[in-house]
Amino acid sequence: MKIIKYNELTFNKKINFYLSKRYNDSSVKIDKLVKNIILDVKKNGDKAIIKYSKKYDGIKLDKNNICLKKIIKSDFNNNVNKNTFNSFKKSIRHVYNFHKKQLPKNYKHSNNKAILYSNWQALDSVGLYIPGGKTVYPSSLIMNVVPAIVAGVKRIVCVMPPDNEINPYILA
Repeated sequence: MKIIKYNELTFNKKINFYLSKRYNDSSVKIDKLVKNIILDVKKNGDKAIIKYSKKYDGIKLDKNNICLKKIIKSDFNNNVNKNTFNSFKKSIRHVYNFHKKQLPKNYKHSNNKAILYSNWQALDSVGLYIPGGKTVYPSSLIMNVVPAIVAGVKRIVCVMPPDNEINPYILA
């Protein structure tokens, strides 16, 4: 452990040195690890996802339980309070309307016989992490998925921590 006293003349220099060293060392290791995982998933698909779920989450998946079953997806109706669910629907409308106003406009500009265009386009696909754990936040789902819908994203994939029962409001 390094001790740096705040009243030293070289405090700022020392603190910046140690913080940047720590950041760079761990950042490089993490970057390499993540790149290797991404390459493995690209190459081996679900087989790699199953391997990393076991390694990092301690969860044993197989190709039959890697995705949510249709029966689970549709079973939320019996487990949600209709008034609460309606308040979420109202929130979704508000978030949708807010983000709709943020959409950039495409435009064309002419200058000295040059024509310049600005063309905004949504991503084809996004992956969104929805917190689970001990506390569930349906608002996280709303605040991530709705802007993607407004932007025109065609494929939206949501993932949650694998060791939790899925909250019926998230499913709804």
